[in-house]
Amino acid sequence: MKRLLSTINTTYRVFKLLGNPEVSQMLERQSQSNAEMKAYIPALGKNHAFFHKHYIVQVVN
Repeated sequence: MKRLLSTINTTYRVFKLLGNPEVSQMLERQSQSNAEMKAYIPALGKNHAFFHKHYIVQVVN
């Protein structure tokens, strides 16, 4: 029961956040940035590094 209440509370907070126009604009910009990065990564070729949110990934052959 306690877990159910916690889940309902979390879900409510998420939907309340998504209803905020500033948050939805921020998420839209982030998803657009992610799409641009995904389009850019294949163009890097071999032996190039690209940046992940937490790691720098070195692509080697």
